[in-house]
Amino acid sequence: MKIVFVHIPKAAGTSLKEAILEKVGDDNLYFDYNRPLAKTDLHRKACCLFSSVTARPSAEAIIFGHFLAGKYARFNGCYFRPRKKIDYAVFLRDPLQRAISHFFFWKRTVIDGHRVWKRFCRENWSLERFLLSEEHTNFQAKFLWRFPLSQFSFIGLTEHFDDSIKMLGRVFPLLNDLPVRADNSNPQNTVGASYEIDPYLASEFMRRNKLDYALYGQAEKIFSAQKSKFLKAGL
Repeated sequence: MKIVFVHIPKAAGTSLKEAILEKVGDDNLYFDYNRPLAKTDLHRKACCLFSSVTARPSAEAIIFGHFLAGKYARFNGCYFRPRKKIDYAVFLRDPLQRAISHFFFWKRTVIDGHRVWKRFCRENWSLERFLLSEEHTNFQAKFLWRFPLSQFSFIGLTEHFDDSIKMLGRVFPLLNDLPVRADNSNPQNTVGASYEIDPYLASEFMRRNKLDYALYGQAEKIFSAQKSKFLKAGL
């Protein structure tokens, strides 16, 4: 079994990555961190389309990283479809909470070669500037461009992290009992905790990120249905 794991920044992916590495080892894991959202919209989509034709999953059991979901899929002219014998997985997070966490991560981290981060530092973006920037609008939806959420074999939610990890192990036995630690969380905010900001800014963020909120709402329904399925099975 091959698993393509799309790591959306600040959706608990770093903790998961370290746990998977410890569980399966280097020989069964391939990292692909090409920072697609550091590219312009046109460049990002063009690269994804090109890679969907040229990229071939390697012998590793799991591909994990920051890449558009369609990179390791087939494009049918309208949408990307899963390749045979490959399962796709992703963690999503409440859009506002993910974005705020991303802001604080950028404040405390040096990201070499990232054009948007360089501008963020040069112009000393405020939280409001960051949240309302075009580069971070519908951020999660950009990672899933033309790759329907229904095609993922597993969808985890950061807000339900512990349950998600348990369910991940049920869907993929290879990843059962992962030794997860929240290594990359904000020191002042634990995994799953909520940030609070000005209500007007939160409202404006929601207005601008309708695609992300629709995506997250769909993910919640899928997650709830999958959890109920496992509960009924006594798992």
